[in-house]
Amino acid sequence: MNMDIFTQNEIFTGHVFENFVNIWNIKKVLTVPKRPNIPCEPKQCHYNVGLTQILKGGESVIGFSVSNIGQNVVLEPHSVWKTPEDNLEYEDEYIDVTPNPWDEETKIRFLPLEFFDSSKEFYDVYHSFRFFYQGTKPKFEMRIENEKPTIHDVDFLKGKDFSSLVFHRNYPIHESENWEEYCEDVNESIGSVHKYITKHGL
Repeated sequence: MNMDIFTQNEIFTGHVFENFVNIWNIKKVLTVPKRPNIPCEPKQCHYNVGLTQILKGGESVIGFSVSNIGQNVVLEPHSVWKTPEDNLEYEDEYIDVTPNPWDEETKIRFLPLEFFDSSKEFYDVYHSFRFFYQGTKPKFEMRIENEKPTIHDVDFLKGKDFSSLVFHRNYPIHESENWEEYCEDVNESIGSVHKYITKHGL
């Protein structure tokens, strides 16, 4: 598996990368173009992809986005859309549909965990990671959502199996706990866009 997409190789070195993908049973690395869709909400990637896939076909894909932030390599739970096989509208096989007004990059680096149909099932991942140097020693921080992170030596990953931390939900994403609230946000955003178009005669 090629890790050339990582620019901070001195932190996220080959053996660390290999250990990380092995603990999650990750089989490939993707470079995914960012094509924000309407009506998609910032910071709602899982729901955005679920909605896009239900409306347009294809598959939902959950995994980790990979970012270089200063001297850190950060991996966070993220979802992207795999376009339908018979797709004629998009030239890319995978698309990041979620808008991120704080990031000017045109592509993301992505480690996929699961491919699925959101109209039937979905997955949750709660762990995020930050690789960094503490003095001269490479370390990583592991965090579960907004809980206090724990810090470990990078060798902590060797031989572990984190696949049980990918949680399967055997029901459609539109039956999930926060779907109704998400749809309310989407409707509000659509209304704002419509008002802007009407006001400016577009």
